[in-house]
Amino acid sequence: MIADEQNKRLKGLEEAVKSKEDDLKKAKDKKEKKSDIENKEKALKEANENLEKFKKELK
Repeated sequence: MIADEQNKRLKGLEEAVKSKEDDLKKAKDKKEKKSDIENKEKALKEANENLEKFKKELK
């Protein structure tokens, strides 16, 4: 049971990172404002940090 919940959370965090990567790529492709791109970079960094933190908790 716990493993299933952990797998779901891990998958969710991985999907969040992928989504943030896609958002950032689209923003750069559309040449959005610098502040918008910086905000998307920050969101991606936070998503990656959350994913790494959770992976460490699993070990």
